[in-house]
Amino acid sequence: SWASHGGGAVKLTAAGALTLDGFIHADSSASANYTGAAGSVWLIGATVGGAGTVTANPGKTSNVGNGGGGRIAVWQTAADATFEDFGITLESTNWRGYSYGGTAYLQKASDNGVGELRIPGRTVKPAANDTRPIRIPLTAACGDLRFSKVTLKQYANIGIEADAVAEIGSIVGEDASKNFVTVYGGTITNAQNMASADKVQLRFFNAGSTVKVAA
Repeated sequence: SWASHGGGAVKLTAAGALTLDGFIHADSSASANYTGAAGSVWLIGATVGGAGTVTANPGKTSNVGNGGGGRIAVWQTAADATFEDFGITLESTNWRGYSYGGTAYLQKASDNGVGELRIPGRTVKPAANDTRPIRIPLTAACGDLRFSKVTLKQYANIGIEADAVAEIGSIVGEDASKNFVTVYGGTITNAQNMASADKVQLRFFNAGSTVKVAA
């Protein structure tokens, strides 16, 4: 077919423990030409765990016109909930590196609404002539940009756009040659470890770009 449908949306809520040992897929369909974007999955429970897998990936295509990765969110509402032994695999990437990857957001009750954002990034290295790494843009339109931690994997990059103020506790990457935080006139505040960010390269473009490090 010429183009495929995008992924759907799934929301599961449990008053008590939510255990996932199977699979939830919110992927878009494959196509010989262009694919739609992946969908979204939202899991909410007093505790959320298991050994299952959640995916929100774009469908495979032989063309470069594939959709981006989807969104996955996991909320735990119990006061003593933790993600230390979290066993569910969360996958929201792209296909062949031609589009934006997705995101996964993890929040527990003790985070007080400020959880961890995980960005898997591109699955392949950008071409040598690609001077504009595909990034996840954080803008004012995204809403609340407060995160206790941002984790960048593979070739993940984020951009703090001119109208954005992002409050990020810490930013951790896998490799400073792959993972970038680029400030395009926006502001990062309360960035506790940005002075020596862990395996992340910090870059500035445009006037007004600001990083305010917590005392």
